[in-house]
Amino acid sequence: MKTGEVATITIQGPNDLRAAQRQQIRALNQTQAFLIGAGCTLEKALESAEMDDEARRLVNSAFFQLQRVETECEKLHAHIDALTFIGHGHD
Repeated sequence: MKTGEVATITIQGPNDLRAAQRQQIRALNQTQAFLIGAGCTLEKALESAEMDDEARRLVNSAFFQLQRVETECEKLHAHIDALTFIGHGHD
């Protein structure tokens, strides 16, 4: 799948739902790992004494935005966990 494309996941039963949830959680966990790495890099940059005020403001802004993305990832994680399959008697 290319960036910007929408994926369709077919859920025909509880097992399909659990498999889709696991796949989505794995992808989200990978994203969160990249965010942690980016956050560590930004924190390290903020420790630099060689950074001018403008660069420091930009790094602080990027760090704040990264924290917002992490918060949204946590919400998405909760939404994925909360998905429920309501069967129609076909199981």
